[in-house]
Amino acid sequence: MLVSFRDKFVYVGINKTATTTIEAVLKPRTNRLAQKYYKVRHQRLCDNKPAFKHMPAKMARDLIGRRRWEAYFTFTFVRNPWARVLSEYTAHDHQGGSILEGFHSWVKNGGNWLARENNMKRFVTDEHGQCLVDFIGRVESLEQDLTSVIDRKVLSFDLRHRNVSAQKIDLSEAFTPEIQSIVYDWIREDLEYFDYPQNIPV
Repeated sequence: MLVSFRDKFVYVGINKTATTTIEAVLKPRTNRLAQKYYKVRHQRLCDNKPAFKHMPAKMARDLIGRRRWEAYFTFTFVRNPWARVLSEYTAHDHQGGSILEGFHSWVKNGGNWLARENNMKRFVTDEHGQCLVDFIGRVESLEQDLTSVIDRKVLSFDLRHRNVSAQKIDLSEAFTPEIQSIVYDWIREDLEYFDYPQNIPV
């Protein structure tokens, strides 16, 4: 989470959605002491779980207070859930064998918590399913959507992708019919809520 008193915005960072890149753009607009204060408060109230960097909107709102939350421009970014699952796998160092075989084995063995349960919808909604943020951008149109945010707040930025996985796999290669059927159950809610394709284009 990033909060800017100066420009009156709150950014909610979701795992595997270019958070490091977006934070590099926005951090110069934040106050270091304020960020430190909220981090310490989060640690005391929440025992650092989830991580401060990847805090759901509801928790961020409770942390900074509803009055400030409602007065500020709040936003986040989401990513194609198929690509997000694949990115979660390739972000780690997998030794030996082919990446594709490793990914398929990983999926068949249940992946991990982020892939199966840490969906993006829970980051932007409250317990009643109500969306809590003013704007949801997409990683697939990162520059365009971030420009929209920046223009709205009259900011400027230098967009350079950071924390990029060195391992690249084409989605159509990675998601065979069998793998798609397994992963679909993990990401169905996000596919529907954020209106992403239900299947990988062949």
